[in-house]
Amino acid sequence: MEAIEQLGGMWEEAEAVAGAAEAAPVEAIAVLHSRGLSDSSAGVRGAAIEWLGRSGNVGMLSDALDDPAVPNRMRTVALLASLQQPRRLLPALRDAEPRVRLAAVHGCDRLADEVIRGEADGSDLRGEAMEALMGLLSDSDRPVRHAAAAALGRLGDRHWQAAFPQASGTALPRLRRSPSPRGPRC
Repeated sequence: MEAIEQLGGMWEEAEAVAGAAEAAPVEAIAVLHSRGLSDSSAGVRGAAIEWLGRSGNVGMLSDALDDPAVPNRMRTVALLASLQQPRRLLPALRDAEPRVRLAAVHGCDRLADEVIRGEADGSDLRGEAMEALMGLLSDSDRPVRHAAAAALGRLGDRHWQAAFPQASGTALPRLRRSPSPRGPRC
């Protein structure tokens, strides 16, 4: 209940700042960033993360990747992915919590086309993403390893299609697994 009261007070202050002038939403966002993300309550910080996500201010939102609460970091990753910010997701691939790393892998996977476009504009976003994802192939968490391998496969395939658009309608040959000496696996 105390967190809700704190949150209500913070929102009232942010709304008062926002109502003061036409440019006030920028000031309200600054209040959410400075006070909301540093609040002692995970709920208040979570609400501030939501508002920063709605504002589209990815710079301020990215600061929430350091939030002590795992659900808040996971929500930050989801918001950054929804705002199509693959470069901002890369630090979350090194998070101490496997659930945050997994969310970041899924975010990078969903944004594979943006990663490739990032390479087209002269940055090495694809190289950075591939390197970070390859590092997760030896992650201690099995779902993270599997998701990283799948993302690498899709990112590599999309990169191949972007590099050779005239051949994108052709299927790549599939590798067949040699029969197991112990018989078929079920």
